[in-house]
Amino acid sequence: MINREKTGNDRYKGFLPDMLKRLQERLEFQYELYEVEDNSWGAKDPTTGQWGGVVGDVYKGRAHFTLADLAVTSARDEAVRFSQSYFRSGMALSMAVDNPQKEMFYWMSPLAGRSGPLSSSSASSVQSPCRVTAS
Repeated sequence: MINREKTGNDRYKGFLPDMLKRLQERLEFQYELYEVEDNSWGAKDPTTGQWGGVVGDVYKGRAHFTLADLAVTSARDEAVRFSQSYFRSGMALSMAVDNPQKEMFYWMSPLAGRSGPLSSSSASSVQSPCRVTAS
């Protein structure tokens, strides 16, 4: 979650910023969190061949690394190095297929217009690459 009333790294709250803070304490380094310009996870533009988003910032050297719940795809894996996963939920969603007229995500309709973990605005909190500075 991003608190726009605060400044610097204190603006970011949640599991990943907390984990980064613990890494900083143990490994003794300084860092700066920031939001990527295009607010995306990262994809390779098929026309220009340029990477955007979080992956693009790491690929281009603007960020030293990122902590994110980022899907590892074969294309991304060719562009940047990934660590081992730090979390696997094993959770899945299953729905009855009794009505082929229903859209795939109809079950989310009660959540329409509500802010919360499924809203796109909450996802931006994990799209924060890090610049490491000398300690």
